[in-house]
Amino acid sequence: MATKTTSLLWFGLLLTLFASFSIAKQPNFHKKAHFDATFPFDVNNRGLATFFEKVYRPLSSFKSVNQWFTGFLSGVTDYVKPFLSTKKTVLENNRDKRAAADAYPYWKFIPEYIAQVTPQSPSVSWSAPCFTQSSAKAVAVQNGADVQVKVTLVLEKPSSLFCYDYYLFATMSGLTLDTFLLRGEHTVELNFKNMTEADKYDLTTNGVRIFRFIAGEPEAVESLYQTAMLFVPALNQAVPEATQQHNLNFLSSYAGLNLEKRTITDVPLNESEIHSGDFFGVLRLDGLDPMLAWGMGAGTGHTTVALWIDGALYICESTTKSKYWPTDGIQKTPYQQWIKQAKAASYNVVHLPLSAEARAKFDEKKAVEWFHSKALGLPYGFHNMLFTWLDTAKDNLPCLPPDRTLCLSPQFVQILAGIVDKYDRSISQLMFNQALNKRVGHDKPDLSTVEVMYEAGKQGLNWTQLTVIPEQDEWVYNDGYSMVCDVLVCETWKAGGLFGAYTDQIQCTEFTNWDAYSLNIFDTTTPRAAACDAADPGMPYCQILGDYRMVLTGYNSKNPFPHMAEKCPSLAPDYNRPADC
Repeated sequence: MATKTTSLLWFGLLLTLFASFSIAKQPNFHKKAHFDATFPFDVNNRGLATFFEKVYRPLSSFKSVNQWFTGFLSGVTDYVKPFLSTKKTVLENNRDKRAAADAYPYWKFIPEYIAQVTPQSPSVSWSAPCFTQSSAKAVAVQNGADVQVKVTLVLEKPSSLFCYDYYLFATMSGLTLDTFLLRGEHTVELNFKNMTEADKYDLTTNGVRIFRFIAGEPEAVESLYQTAMLFVPALNQAVPEATQQHNLNFLSSYAGLNLEKRTITDVPLNESEIHSGDFFGVLRLDGLDPMLAWGMGAGTGHTTVALWIDGALYICESTTKSKYWPTDGIQKTPYQQWIKQAKAASYNVVHLPLSAEARAKFDEKKAVEWFHSKALGLPYGFHNMLFTWLDTAKDNLPCLPPDRTLCLSPQFVQILAGIVDKYDRSISQLMFNQALNKRVGHDKPDLSTVEVMYEAGKQGLNWTQLTVIPEQDEWVYNDGYSMVCDVLVCETWKAGGLFGAYTDQIQCTEFTNWDAYSLNIFDTTTPRAAACDAADPGMPYCQILGDYRMVLTGYNSKNPFPHMAEKCPSLAPDYNRPADC
């Protein structure tokens, strides 16, 4: 689906919001919660405001996405560290069973979607771990373009004396966070300034969305820190062994993917053994690739394709310049140089050669012509990265172990998109706004996220219905065609005629890494080289680099068919996919 750097953005967007709630110094024990701050969106929480003021800098302040992310990651870890040594309070005694398992320390700061409450609508009720009888009702008061929403909560029947519940209240225009320790009636105020018609539509149609955090504040801080530490290699060229071990643990416990240690880590291939169209899959144990693997159900986080051009072998790929990779965008690198760079970057790499039948279909000349005329030099395909992955309403959004009942919700993704768009338009335009605009029929990326949803509502579409509309290969963004790593690989195969009669019926921009290597187009009949067998006995493919044995579930298992990869779920750990997805 994407390279290592694509998840930089999504990870950063999540941390942008989550870090703030985790480090709010004072929980709210009062009957009324209210705080105003001056932001492009309405922040009704002092800890959140402090975070944005001290840590976050917009993408436009940096020369590249990588500089933005590395600066942000450093800021988050530096800001969180002091709180890790803070003395734990009695509040920490209340922990959900789901949040208590130390074997699963990552992503515990993801909130659980509870309900939505619209102004003047009937109250909504739910049961929480602390206050087993909870309800909420909202009332809105409008003063010109300003709107104040009061959410009244009634919290009863606490499960213990010192328990508490921790909530996020949000619309696409603003948010607040509150901790509740006392039973009875509580009022939460959200104050929205200069609301547009689109903002008001979101409020009246979707209401205030209520989310609950499963972790207490000290535990959330620890989880935030542990999760951020998975991504430390983004700051370095090589991946330290200790970090690799953390990522291996993450893959095993969260994605069900177990990688064995290899004793032979370098299996050189003669260039004559590599043909145009051959697939090279990459996994870097750097937090980014493992997160992608978890979300996609893939054994790789990056994909590339080989092309012979003017008698020389090149590895062609879509990636970004980083601490461990020297070139930005869609590029071609001489094979031996690429291998050298891959070793320095701690890549694990598999080689999947095309089958004789597929190779006979693949027109190398047409593929090279397409690559040079349509792809080479384009920027990395951030615009549709999320949409290659989001095929279903909720069955692509990962769930946390061990019971996997807490999942990243589409409601929270929508809130996150709206808030990010108001705070940092440069990121939203890069990551999702242009793609959303296309889905409502606007070729000009001039509508904000909440405005897109207003237009979508006029067409009878909600958030999930809009986001699962299949991406189209023909869509052109403000900087050209948008292709992440596996999309480039698929488009190269497509240009070379590999899909035959289905060429116009397959959208490569809907592919993930798994979709690419699961195609039944690879050679499984030619005996592997002796060196490949010696390094990895019994593996059906040859791993040429890496300390850990890669696992490609579903490898070479699906024949191409029209509209494939457009409606595929990807839930860990089983990743069950219907045959027609």
